[in-house]
Order: sequence, then C-alpha cells, then structure tokens
Amino acid sequence: TGYVYLTRERSTDYTANRWRLWFLARPGGTPVLLDRYDNANVPLPEFAIDDDWIVWTAIHGRNDKNALSVLRAVKVDTLDQPRDVVYYPAVDTNMWEPQLNGDEVWYGVNHNDWVNGLAYPRVEMVDLSATAPSPVRYGEDVRAFMPSATDAVVAWTGNSDYTLAAGNMGELYIYWRDTGALTEVAIPEHSWNRISYPSVGTRFVAWRDGIATHFFLYDLETQEVRVVARYDPTGDELVRTPSLKGDLLAFVHSPG
Repeated sequence: TGYVYLTRERSTDYTANRWRLWFLARPGGTPVLLDRYDNANVPLPEFAIDDDWIVWTAIHGRNDKNALSVLRAVKVDTLDQPRDVVYYPAVDTNMWEPQLNGDEVWYGVNHNDWVNGLAYPRVEMVDLSATAPSPVRYGEDVRAFMPSATDAVVAWTGNSDYTLAAGNMGELYIYWRDTGALTEVAIPEHSWNRISYPSVGTRFVAWRDGIATHFFLYDLETQEVRVVARYDPTGDELVRTPSLKGDLLAFVHSPG
C-alpha cells in the first residue's frame, strides 16, 4: 500500500509543531503531501493506514479559540480527494488515536469541562463507505478511549475518575459487537493495575501495563489473560506499543 509519515521542522524552543503529513507509495518514490499545519501551537496529528484508506486527526485553525479538531480521510488511490469526515470545536473537544477496520474508522473523543477540571472521553466509529457518514458513540458510561476494533470485538481503556485526562491509563474493556455486551477484564496483580493502547487481533488482545514492564495477552476464546513477559518494575527493561494484526504480534522491546 505505501507509507504514511510525519515530519516536523526544527524549532529553537522545541514547542512549535510545524508539521507535515506525507504519503510514500514506494521506497525511492516521490512523497505526496497530505496535510500540513496552519497553527504551530497545537499538538501533532495522529494517523492510520490500510490497503484502502488513510485517516488522520488534526487540529486546524489559525485562531486557537476557533480551531477545529478534524478527522480527515482519503482513499489511497485518490490522494487528491481528502475529506473532512467529523469535526468538533478544538477548544474543548478533541479526537485522537484513529484506528481502521475495513471501511470503519474508530477513534477516541475527549470532551473537557475546563471550568470544573473534568474530562468526558468516549469512543466513536464512522463508516467511511457511507454517503453521509455519521459518528456512532460507544462507552461514554465507562469513559472509553484508545479503541482497537475488528469485526467481532472492540477493545478500549476506561476508568471512572472524571478528574483524569482521557489519555490516562485505565482498565481494559471488551465490547462484543454481535451482542452489545461489555466485559471488563480483570488486570493481573502486580501489574500497576492500569493499561495503555490495547490492540486487537483475530483471537487475542495485547497490551502493556502503565509502567511498560508487564506485557499481556487476553484470549478472546477462553477469556483468560496470558502473561507474555514480566520485567523488574524498578529496572530499565521495557515493552512498548504491542500491535496485533490478525495472528501477528509485533512490539518494541527496550533492554535498557
């Protein structure tokens, strides 16, 4: 399919995000510019790609008060026809962590009550094949965030503390799409009791704990947790970003 990647200009104060998002069809080819910053004072975009789609979330608008958090999508074979699928006022609502499942794009939405210091995250899904796609909401009651989906299940994080930001670690939830049932997975003891960035494959869900020293799989068939690796919580050996695609599990291992 190709590659999507982000570049950022150097800045002397290390705070300005003068970013550009690119697509490269093949090594040695000419990169195609998909999107670029118009406000260097907002966070960097996040993106996903599969055989058919490229999707990304970005904040656009030169005036911070009028900026929009935008979910954009484009077909890999029609890069000159991107479209804004969903958008919210970025001053209090932002979209993060887009994930593709066929024509579906799943992402986390965080709505902030700045006056009272409270956060209200949720998960949304949009069917990109629809003529006028409209987001479907999930998991507002469990403060869902960081979704990963297949046709069978959606995994996300959730927690009950409304003073925590959406991106904080949480408990693991499995949403069974055929029945609408929601399972909270008991996190093993001595694992910080929090997870980040679950990833769903054909049979398993992978994640690492909050301090990246414990690495687990949840078996969707037996509904049991398997321990892949445990490292010393006071040491330097870490596991980050476990990612499942079908039956293939990839992850970053840092020995120190």
